[in-house]
Amino acid sequence: MDIGEKANCLQLIKKTNDQYGIFLCDCGDLKEIYRNSVRREYTKSCGCKTGYYVSLNRKRVVRGARENGKPTSEYIVWKGMRQRCNNKNNYNYPRYGGRGIIICSRWNDFELFLSDIGKRPTPKHSLDRTDNNKGYSPDNCRWATASEQARNRSSSVVNPGVTMHKTTGKWRARYTKGYKEHHIGLFSTEKEAVKALLEVRV
Repeated sequence: MDIGEKANCLQLIKKTNDQYGIFLCDCGDLKEIYRNSVRREYTKSCGCKTGYYVSLNRKRVVRGARENGKPTSEYIVWKGMRQRCNNKNNYNYPRYGGRGIIICSRWNDFELFLSDIGKRPTPKHSLDRTDNNKGYSPDNCRWATASEQARNRSSSVVNPGVTMHKTTGKWRARYTKGYKEHHIGLFSTEKEAVKALLEVRV
């Protein structure tokens, strides 16, 4: 296959060696695939879910997923959200899906997600959940800068003795006394951890 050539959902963007290449899928993802497999139509898409690829001659192009041949920042954010909540092998899964943070069914469709949340205002904005203990949904999410997110967190209970335990995805409460650190326990929510810490300190 030549660069720019397309078969089904896959367009060759770059040849990485004599046999493989980087392909751009209609869903917006980039993936390295064996070129002959695409040319012979053994591989027809990047592996995205049914719905992006309808048939050999009828493809669904997801609006807002690509711009100038590249995935848009909104699409990348959406994919990242799904990875954190649904992929148990993702590094951040314990902090999200592992502790019950889910995505509303409506937002499993990228076009509906984009319709609800709108375009990302600037590269400094990221997807923010106003309530850290609730999932991703139109009524709990917004685009916000780091400073805006910090102000939002400052209005809630903040305690240096409470941190997120990355391995379990739970909130850890601990305190230091006499140069020795004391572990109180792991809790499902930040508020529970703060409450346990305050009870010990009283």
